[in-house]
Amino acid sequence: MSLQLTDRLRENLEWLALKWEANQLQHISTFNNELHVALRSVLAGNPSRPELELLINGTRGKPADGYAHLLVGDPERVAEEPFIALRILGEISTDLAHAVRA
Repeated sequence: MSLQLTDRLRENLEWLALKWEANQLQHISTFNNELHVALRSVLAGNPSRPELELLINGTRGKPADGYAHLLVGDPERVAEEPFIALRILGEISTDLAHAVRA
């Protein structure tokens, strides 16, 4: 599936991939590994529909809430914006959902 990423979406996805890999979250569970594979597929520009749905759903609601505290690594950025990771995950979910519909 072809997907056009905005600059903000690409930047947020790259941030997520960097944080995910730095914390090695892909090794914690099968779900985390599948989410990482989906993330990399979206960044490579060749995601499947199930991968897109997984990434959209994995960056909103309870999953996003659970991941947010694991992804923040910059105390200065957190001091400026306490919910930075949750905001970025929400942007990813929303922007991907809009890109899929476009």
